[in-house]
Amino acid sequence: MPSLPTSLIPRLFNLLLTSKTETPTVRSIFTLHALSLTSGHSSNPFLSAKLITLYCSLSLPHLSTLTFLHSCPSNQRDTFLWNSIIKTHFSVSNFRFSIQLFAQMVSHGALPDHFTIPMVASSCAGSSLVYMYSKCNAVGYAVKLFDEIPMKDVISWTSIISGLVRNGESELALIKFKEMMNLSSSGEERERPNCRTMESALQACVNLGLVEEGKKIFNKMGEFSVKPSIKHYSCLVDLLAKSGFLLEAEELVNKMRIKPDGAIWGTLLGACKMYNNVEMGERIAKKAFNLDLENSGYYVLMSNMYGFAGKWKEVEMLREKMRKKANFRFTWYIRSLF
Repeated sequence: MPSLPTSLIPRLFNLLLTSKTETPTVRSIFTLHALSLTSGHSSNPFLSAKLITLYCSLSLPHLSTLTFLHSCPSNQRDTFLWNSIIKTHFSVSNFRFSIQLFAQMVSHGALPDHFTIPMVASSCAGSSLVYMYSKCNAVGYAVKLFDEIPMKDVISWTSIISGLVRNGESELALIKFKEMMNLSSSGEERERPNCRTMESALQACVNLGLVEEGKKIFNKMGEFSVKPSIKHYSCLVDLLAKSGFLLEAEELVNKMRIKPDGAIWGTLLGACKMYNNVEMGERIAKKAFNLDLENSGYYVLMSNMYGFAGKWKEVEMLREKMRKKANFRFTWYIRSLF
């Protein structure tokens, strides 16, 4: 069979790829793709873009991506080629990857056009709208919009979970969190909870008083490569302390891998007052005062705790310390004026 002139091959591909006489099949596209490779036209941006679109039409976006990666080095600034791969992932609701591709497109010097911008803007809109609705207390709209997002990324998951917690829907927030965890564990999607997701889930447990659930979530953080921050520890300490597990909360604070802040000691001290545990309160107060001697809130909590226990001598001693500190601060302020 005589070979075709090189100049006619792109026209032949154009005819084959735009033909509507029959529905393309995987085999037919593979044949065309192989022909483009063997004929030396695999880097042709038009042919590559057409193959990318055809693979996508058969729900094979990963092959679209491989085709793009093979052609891109020779066509880094071809807007048409970039649009085809961005549209591929946009069409399957892989919005995050669409945005990443757009960033790479710009970094390679390709200029976005009137087809590129609407796709990228729409890719950003899903998670942003979920966040906006939840911030405006329109949690029903936020949930509805979230449920309509086919391919949810960690941003959209975190937006809905934190939004539900913020709007007093902690129970529904945990349901969504468990859905995300189940998908992440099963490997059905790549999205894994991040530090903000975990913090929101822990806060939901605090709001509902779910001690065991909170401990499970905290212990699972390592499975998703999330290192506990002061906020995560604070949530768990708050949960344990308010639920009456004072000694366990204190033990957790003593074993923290990061230095506890004043808020954590204040949480423990407040729980000691709540449960009238004066002995533990004195122990916690010493540590709290060592960290923040000027915090009047600590003195008030201990004074009230002593008063409830009938320890009026201790109450008077604390009040005297508070008066001295107040006088010292006032004297220092007056001197600073002159």
